[in-house]
Amino acid sequence: TKEECTQLIAQPELDGDELMALLEARDLDMVDFTLVDVREHMEWQMGHIKGADKLVPTSSFYQSVEEAKLQKDENIIVYCHVGSRSAHVARIMESQGFSKIGNLTHGIVSYGGEIER
Repeated sequence: TKEECTQLIAQPELDGDELMALLEARDLDMVDFTLVDVREHMEWQMGHIKGADKLVPTSSFYQSVEEAKLQKDENIIVYCHVGSRSAHVARIMESQGFSKIGNLTHGIVSYGGEIER
């Protein structure tokens, strides 16, 4: 339901199953968010979560986040390989005024959904 989506998207930490459910719900126009991969370009090319909207590499974060033109009040979910870089990026984004940031807790390795190569 839309209510369940609203509760899920508000969580600061998400697991792979929750992200899969949110991606399905987004396809059905039940929720709106931007999925951001914060790994490096080579990692993205090796495989990323199908439905990822932006690549904002941690190594060039400040420049890349500006280029991504993310809105400070939009729902954003970040992920990396195992969840540590994205947790760090989420904290930085919050300090920059982004108010709705979620992190895929254990990264792409915990995600059982479709990977695009």
